[in-house]
Amino acid sequence: MSLYVCNTFWYVYYTNRELIYPKMIEKLVPAWYNHTMHTLPVLIVFLHLILVEPESSPLPMKTSLFIQTVFHVGYMFLTFHDRYMKGVWLYKFLGYYAETWTRTLLAPILLTFVIPYIYVWIAYRINDELRPTVTKAKRKTTGKVSAKIKNKKQ
Repeated sequence: MSLYVCNTFWYVYYTNRELIYPKMIEKLVPAWYNHTMHTLPVLIVFLHLILVEPESSPLPMKTSLFIQTVFHVGYMFLTFHDRYMKGVWLYKFLGYYAETWTRTLLAPILLTFVIPYIYVWIAYRINDELRPTVTKAKRKTTGKVSAKIKNKKQ
């Protein structure tokens, strides 16, 4: 999710900065703030991926996708609620990308479902490459073996 937010923010920022905020606000918001909010989370996620205990394994991909789907459905509901009840898009760039009814439906679906799902799939592939998934049975076996080794040393 953080990789998606980072990529989306910086893509929109560099292609059409005015959709993020007007240039005059840049005097009030320092550049490091954007990096803190939209780049640092990606670094934290990668550090977590690399430094987390090797014995831990992620949730099954189906569970991760289910949780993400529930989150995104709620988020899309709030986004469309603001648009149609208040007449304002939650994010200005959505109004830019969603000029017609077809684009109004397809842009948020693409931005909130398809692209994040691709990122989840990539994250699981990276995780599988960096460390093999450890099953509960393997953890128990490893624990018993290391306990026996400790007992023999004593």
